Amino acid sequence: MDEYYSIIAPSYERLHGQEQDKKIEEFLQEIIVLDGASVLDVGCATGRSSKYFLNASWQGIEPAKGLIDAGKKGIHHGKAEALPYDDEEFDIVLCVTSLQNFDDSQKGLQEINRVTKKDGVLLISFLKKSPKANILHQQIQSIFSIKKHWTQQHDEMYVCKRR
Repeated sequence: MDEYYSIIAPSYERLHGQEQDKKIEEFLQEIIVLDGASVLDVGCATGRSSKYFLNASWQGIEPAKGLIDAGKKGIHHGKAEALPYDDEEFDIVLCVTSLQNFDDSQKGLQEINRVTKKDGVLLISFLKKSPKANILHQQIQSIFSIKKHWTQQHDEMYVCKRR
C-alpha cells in the first residue's frame, strides 16, 4: 500500500484533498481545539490536516515516503504500529481514512491509544466499504470510549476518548 501512495503522491492533493478536508472539518465541529494543543495525524499523507491546527503543535507520521516528499514539513516517516512518541504525548490524535491500510490495525490502535493523553480526543475514520470494516469497528469499540459515531459519504467517523 505504501508503494501505491508513493506512486500517486504527485497527484494526491488533487485526487483526495477536498474529500479529506471535508472529513477534518466534520471532526472539528465535534471538538474544541485549544491554543497550543499537541496534535498527531497518523497516516497523514501530505500533511493536509496541518492547516486546521495553526495554533497547535502539529506533527504527522506517514509510511509512504512519496507522500512525505510531496507534503508539508513536520511529517515523520513511520508506521502506526510503532509510533516513535512518548506515552500520553498528544491532546488530539487524528487517523483519517488510513486505518484500513494498517498492517496490524489492532496494534496501530493500541499505539494511538498509548500516545494520547488521558483526557485527549481521538478522531478516527476508515472507508466504510473496507472488507475490514466490521473488525475495525469492533477494535475501536474495544479500545476506546466512543463519544460519537456517524457515517459520512465514504467513511465511518468516530470521535473517541481513552478508557
